[in-house]
Amino acid sequence: VAKTMASGGAAEIRVVDLVRGTSTGLDVGTGEISQPGWSADGRAVLVSVAPNGIRSAHVLRVPVDGRSPIDTIMPGGLDRYAVSRDGRVTILQVSTTRSPNRYLEAGQGSKLYASTNGGAFDELAALGDAVDPTLSPDGKWVAYEKYGSGGGDFVIERFPLDGRPIAVPHDENPYEPNFSSRGDKVFYRISRGIVQVPLTIAGDRVAPGKPTMYVASDFA
Repeated sequence: VAKTMASGGAAEIRVVDLVRGTSTGLDVGTGEISQPGWSADGRAVLVSVAPNGIRSAHVLRVPVDGRSPIDTIMPGGLDRYAVSRDGRVTILQVSTTRSPNRYLEAGQGSKLYASTNGGAFDELAALGDAVDPTLSPDGKWVAYEKYGSGGGDFVIERFPLDGRPIAVPHDENPYEPNFSSRGDKVFYRISRGIVQVPLTIAGDRVAPGKPTMYVASDFA
């Protein structure tokens, strides 16, 4: 488990080994430190560090072995990230104009970048109005929130992107989509709880089913 902790008023990143019961700090420098998450191979932590405000923010790949050098992936603050369960695909949501947080919407300066099989991160320019990406376990599908003049939508698209997004039915603005562990459902949050939608996948097409309430709980 990688998590952000406050120590003496300053944030730090600690890696907790749940089996051994140990906790190890990672030296990522000083400043605004946020959004730690694991790399696809589990050998490094992806984290956002801003030494002197958002304009100085950058996304780092920090090895957890304590020996390998830290790699700067790109400038900007890491808002969200998605990693396919097979480790093949990683998508980052990065902002260069606002402090890193998990609730940036379209038009607030965030962009999506994808890396496949450990390669370089390339911008997903076609998803300029999309936020909050999530990947299916096999990395073949990406779901994301898409904002327009009529409010928010939730869509699924083949990955690599094929330009044919498929809308997922919903009855109010959906947030924070996630695939099930088998990739046969997607979940999203609304004000009244968490909704599940079954998926029928055939080749390069997916057909969302009828949404039903999975967990009823009022969200602030």
